[in-house]
Amino acid sequence: MKHKTAFRLGVRAIGVLVIAEALPRLVTAALTFLVRVPLDDRGNFGEVLLLFSYPVVAVGIGLYLLLRGDWVINLAFPSSGPYCSECAYRLTGLPAEGECPECGTTYQLEAEDQPTGDARE
Repeated sequence: MKHKTAFRLGVRAIGVLVIAEALPRLVTAALTFLVRVPLDDRGNFGEVLLLFSYPVVAVGIGLYLLLRGDWVINLAFPSSGPYCSECAYRLTGLPAEGECPECGTTYQLEAEDQPTGDARE
């Protein structure tokens, strides 16, 4: 399994864990709000904010990591430019074919990854 794929699966697993940890807190907060807070105090925005802020934010972050997580993944393993498919070592400036200096995996750069012309263009 390639490192980026393993990292992507790890990010998704963290998303599931965050949701699994926060969802019971969200249900507990909702039940607490419905059962324990008197009807005349339900308009108190501060208490509602305190009850729901952590679980809602945590579920949102968990959903992002589970369903998308692209920013986190691309921060760890950038997608632009030539990178080794195994270890994500940047292959810029290396020959069109060869072995990755970091992990030894053979690579072959695509035509669009090849440097062309003057570097100032």
